[in-house]
Amino acid sequence: MKLYFMRHGEASDDAPSDELRPLTDTGRLRLSNAGKVLKKILTVNAVYASPRLRARQTAEIIAQALEQDVIVRDELNFNFSIETLKSLIMGYDEESRLLLVGHNPSISEVVQQMTGANINLKTGAIVCVDVYPIALKGGTLKWMLTPRLMDELA
Repeated sequence: MKLYFMRHGEASDDAPSDELRPLTDTGRLRLSNAGKVLKKILTVNAVYASPRLRARQTAEIIAQALEQDVIVRDELNFNFSIETLKSLIMGYDEESRLLLVGHNPSISEVVQQMTGANINLKTGAIVCVDVYPIALKGGTLKWMLTPRLMDELA
């Protein structure tokens, strides 16, 4: 199974609550570039997003480029963990490819627990992890793309 973990894009601090923080114009532009790049290299079975606005908006931009719909799941909120990941991937086989859009620190922590890699996903960054779906530990970090690199590639 390939799991693509993506942190939401750059978000505004000007919102009535954390749940309603939207992407900035810069965040939208960078994600548009990311969508162009990811369309060339990814095929996914599903795109999942945290219910927080910035994560949903991020997933929508990328999903549109990948010609997918977005599935909003609370498991990708701030409480994201290996255990909540198990519920998200249930029913998918080892050939599946899923894009998961969430938040730091939990999304980086899950990648670290799965792979042993010490990473801190920047806003709009994405990593690819190969994993056997039954044993979510022992995954292999295959690659990481930062927003700056995706801007250059776009």
